[in-house]
Amino acid sequence: AAVQAGIDSGAPFDLDLPLTTANGRPIWVRAQGSAVTADGKAVKLLGAFQDITERRQAEAALRRSEAKFRTLYDSTSDAVMLSDQKGFFDCNQAALAMFGCRTREEFCSKHPADMSPPLQPDGTDSLTLAKQRMARAMEKGSYQFEWMHKRIDTGETFPAEVLLCALELDGKRVLQGSVRDITERKRSEESLRLQTAALEAAANGVAITDPKGTILWVNPAFTQLTGYSAEEAIGQNPRVLKSGQHPEPYYKELWQTISTGHVWKGEIVNRRKDGQLY
Repeated sequence: AAVQAGIDSGAPFDLDLPLTTANGRPIWVRAQGSAVTADGKAVKLLGAFQDITERRQAEAALRRSEAKFRTLYDSTSDAVMLSDQKGFFDCNQAALAMFGCRTREEFCSKHPADMSPPLQPDGTDSLTLAKQRMARAMEKGSYQFEWMHKRIDTGETFPAEVLLCALELDGKRVLQGSVRDITERKRSEESLRLQTAALEAAANGVAITDPKGTILWVNPAFTQLTGYSAEEAIGQNPRVLKSGQHPEPYYKELWQTISTGHVWKGEIVNRRKDGQLY
């Protein structure tokens, strides 16, 4: 239709057309030309065709790649944002939710310092430290670290794991930041730390084993009770404490009970490292 319009009007045309070759292969061509007119009528058509199939295929592949990237970009639960020397210029939906912004425009209007408390947990100025880490990411290509962030809407702070990656985009170097909220992980780590501290301080000897009975950890009270240091006990089986004062069915019942997830209660005579019974 565009070519026919050019013929009718005498105006030049330049467009991409899908064609089929003589052997049935579909291709794309760029058609350029114009009609030569005489007495107001087109008498001949001058033009050229260029096979642009590879270019069109590359453009289609790029569009698919961009669509895939955008899908991953917007579907990940991690906050992802892009920044250059002027500041943020794009972010995904997770970033809006994590930092409490309503729109991308609102997010991109913020300075990175707006999303951090004045000081990091170690007392370092957030703005100064952020600049240092962004510069390091640009220099090294990527940089991963933990960071204390702050929501825009509520001012609530939260710990995060940050990965900065330097990218080439539209001919300029930019930073892609991925932020993962690790609040729950930190709570779990703190809970585990407190549990470990409680076990360390327990007056009773405590040993933790794997399902096969191999000792993985003991507390100081275990060492005082048995005479075996942690280094000596770890990797051993509790049978090193076996005194021989009980019949085999007694030990068998004990292990069957705890190996099925139940609690065994009773009295048992063990042997210390020095041979004394307790």
